[in-house]
Order: sequence, then C-alpha cells, then structure tokens
Amino acid sequence: MQLDSFPYFEHQLAFIRFIGTHPDPIEAIKIRMEEMQLKQVDLISEIGGKSQVSEILNRIRRLTVDMIRKFAVRLNLSANLLIQDYQLVW
Repeated sequence: MQLDSFPYFEHQLAFIRFIGTHPDPIEAIKIRMEEMQLKQVDLISEIGGKSQVSEILNRIRRLTVDMIRKFAVRLNLSANLLIQDYQLVW
C-alpha cells in the first residue's frame, strides 16, 4: 500500500516511522517534493516566485504562516511540522 493512500493522520505516522524522527520543515518539504515528483517551479503558487522558492529551499528565507498553510494542503504535511524552527544559512 502506498503512503498516499493512507488517511492523513496515518500518513504522518508512517512518514515519521520511515525516517525515524521529525525532519525540519525544509527537509520535510523536499522529501514530499521528491515523493510527489515536484520541481521547484511547481511550488511557485505556494510561495510567490522562482527566486523565493529557491531562497526557502536553500534556507535563506523563512516560511511565512501563509506559506505553511498552503504547503500543509498542497503537500499533505502537518502544519505542526512546518512551524518548527530551523536554521537559516545566514
């Protein structure tokens, strides 16, 4: 059975068990992008522009509350996971 066929809550539990721990928000987004075969350009509607997508995924810019809401829906990730603090490169 594929993870995508799990109900939302069970999907989150399977995801955590699979990787052994909670990833940081950016790592979680990248994992789901890979699972869903998405490219950076596919996230423009959630973030607002190609450069902003790059800055988020490269840890230069933080996720906003609006982005977190959109990612939670689009990528089927828990908002609780996405609001966790993470290190920026700057």
